[in-house]
Amino acid sequence: MPLADPAPQPEQIVMYLARRHWHIDVGFAARDLGPSLAFIARRFPQAKYLFFGFGDRHYLLSRGKGTSTLAGALFPGPGLILVTSVENSPAQAFGDAHVLEFALSVPRAAAAQRFVRGALATGDASVAEALADIPPAAEGPYEGSAYYNAVGRYSALHTCNTWAAEALKSAGFKVRTHLVVFAGQTWRQASKVNARTLHEAPAPSSALQGVLAPENVFLNRRAGDCRFGTRPSSSSPAGPPQWFSAGEADSSC
Repeated sequence: MPLADPAPQPEQIVMYLARRHWHIDVGFAARDLGPSLAFIARRFPQAKYLFFGFGDRHYLLSRGKGTSTLAGALFPGPGLILVTSVENSPAQAFGDAHVLEFALSVPRAAAAQRFVRGALATGDASVAEALADIPPAAEGPYEGSAYYNAVGRYSALHTCNTWAAEALKSAGFKVRTHLVVFAGQTWRQASKVNARTLHEAPAPSSALQGVLAPENVFLNRRAGDCRFGTRPSSSSPAGPPQWFSAGEADSSC
């Protein structure tokens, strides 16, 4: 008796979480972005993956990122979305121990991408506007990045890591978002749901979390070091940077 053909597997789209020490980004392969986010892929035509992270507008655009500016980010204020393009793989860019992958059905991936699009200012007013291009608010802190105005407001109780947890929830995962403000809180929840990581991530240090330092992030792509405003190299250490002193830390998410 001939064997029956195997049942076709439903199409899946991978959503990524990337941990940059105290900050977490949400990403997708550029080819998997739906129509509402296609303009981001067009802006970065060389990108294989695109990552999105939430942050405090005042801090991220401030020229002087001292302790007082960092403290100011704890109070409610306008937010920004930092888009980072990756030309190799997420594991090469962030370090394989700092990347989680979530295989989503097409509807769940679409819901997560609607959440991201809805986080962009003017992104959720109407169908026409939801499919329109949104101009960046400013160039990003390193090559292959850009800032976009955010609908949500940043505060000590709604950080980049709260936003990443909300993205997980929008994809259908049962995660807590209320009072989730630190990277460790989001990462532990993400690690318990249907995710896979290449290696066990090392335990986070006791340093302050919930803060994005874009200039201090190593994204292993080609040449340079992000701490000096140039593109990171494949020889840079993978994964997130170590914590600097309060005076040195360019940080806010």
